Amino acid sequence: MDSEDQFYQVVAEELRENRINDALWTKAIARSGGDPNKTKALYIQMRVSQIAQEDHRQRVYESDVQPEPVQDSLWEKVETKLGPKWARVANYAAKAAAVVALIVIILNVRKIGPWLRGLIGF
Repeated sequence: MDSEDQFYQVVAEELRENRINDALWTKAIARSGGDPNKTKALYIQMRVSQIAQEDHRQRVYESDVQPEPVQDSLWEKVETKLGPKWARVANYAAKAAAVVALIVIILNVRKIGPWLRGLIGF
């Protein structure tokens, strides 16, 4: 059983024992427009995401590595749409795209450099 399955197992046990995070449930109601089935599904997704983040933070803390800053509002939306696994993939893809852009800029410095220096008079 992988860690994501374990997170879903934890949420299933919480639901079975009626241990619901009231704030998260209220947020799920608001986002689902009050539809009970959508509310429960959204709550499960958000709770699994929350547990995964807590697990990640704990592992980072235990490894004595500083966590990356998280822009909760953006990645929360991504996770809501894609789920925690694909949100991580999107995060890594965004970082890779930034690295590629920097490499392209560096490789083109020879072409742009003389023109840019002439333009600014340097």
